[in-house]
Amino acid sequence: MTQPDPTIKPVRLGMIGLGAATVPVLRVMARSPLIQLVAAADLRPQSLAAFREQFGGNTYERVEDLCADPEVEAVWIATPNQFHCPHAVLAAKAGKHVFVEKPMALSVEEAQQMVDAAEASGVQLMCGRTAATRPPMAALINLVASGQLGKMRAVNAFAYTNWAFRPRMPQEVSLATGGGIVFRQLPHQVDVVRVLGGGMLRSVRAQTGDWFKARAVPGYAAVFLEFEDGTPSLLAYNGYGYFTAWDILPWAGDSPYEQLGTRIRRQLRETGSSPEEGEAKESARFGGAPPSQPAARPPTSSAYQGDVGVIVVSCDLGDIRQSPKGLYVYDDDGRREIEVSNEQADGATDLEEIYGALRLGKPPVHDGRWGLATLEVVMAVMQSARERREIMLQHQCPVRG
Repeated sequence: MTQPDPTIKPVRLGMIGLGAATVPVLRVMARSPLIQLVAAADLRPQSLAAFREQFGGNTYERVEDLCADPEVEAVWIATPNQFHCPHAVLAAKAGKHVFVEKPMALSVEEAQQMVDAAEASGVQLMCGRTAATRPPMAALINLVASGQLGKMRAVNAFAYTNWAFRPRMPQEVSLATGGGIVFRQLPHQVDVVRVLGGGMLRSVRAQTGDWFKARAVPGYAAVFLEFEDGTPSLLAYNGYGYFTAWDILPWAGDSPYEQLGTRIRRQLRETGSSPEEGEAKESARFGGAPPSQPAARPPTSSAYQGDVGVIVVSCDLGDIRQSPKGLYVYDDDGRREIEVSNEQADGATDLEEIYGALRLGKPPVHDGRWGLATLEVVMAVMQSARERREIMLQHQCPVRG
């Protein structure tokens, strides 16, 4: 049996929100020596009961009560998007360090409120859980930063998934509450691109698509980004799921929720509702009933992640993209593969960033101002699509560290 490292003082963390997205993160937290789960807040009694059974600690129905808990020194906010700002401000004012999942908020103004509240209270604010923190993307970022292939000249990313027809709550398919792929999926691509290019984007030109009546939010986006130094980036995301990028990457496994998503899409098209959707969503939450049909997931050995899509980076001396074992590098010697360990689970690098910031004094890359800058790009995509023009950016910041 592995003995705990006495030199590690775990961060005492409270989880705000126990939905489906927290399930894999809670598993990672339970195994991590860097984090001690001491509290949770949620509106669902069954989730709170499951938390007490599995992790112990205090449970609350009100976020205010969790933020008043003296045992909690940091909070992880995984509530619906429209609550990110008020919950983050509340926690910061209570003296708690804050980690908030993407998207950071529903507007640049809200994100600025969060940054101001954290700075006024002297607490850390971090915004993450994007694809940029996962091992294959981190390896790609490090390879580009090393300069082995010269200067990065362009980066393209395209994702084709069935996001729109996975089980969804009403707020996930309402633009007013941060629904749709622009709010919920583009941050993955934008974050990776911003880190690769140093962070300082100049402008956005984009168009979105909304062509499925029962999902009245953008399910498609095409985006052109330009960095301050002129480096271009093209992003595309299609979440309607007829074609998925898994189909052209045989080593990547099956698309998540493929069979269930097909049924949900057909039911929505024919009747405007899906009897399977609510049951499937409820079963996926922490403390929910076991799902009647577990969703297929890509194998953990694969470097492909659907939420960022297929990504190709072009440099002076070659190109880079994902491969079965990690990354393909195409240079003057041909193609070679760099193996990347992908054993680190979703959320593990975020925990390392939290621990580094709170225990080791390391400035986090994904701090509040970084999250604000990524959100600015997301909001500019929506504005550019509405106004059919280029949007100049004002809140960009360079990569730290």
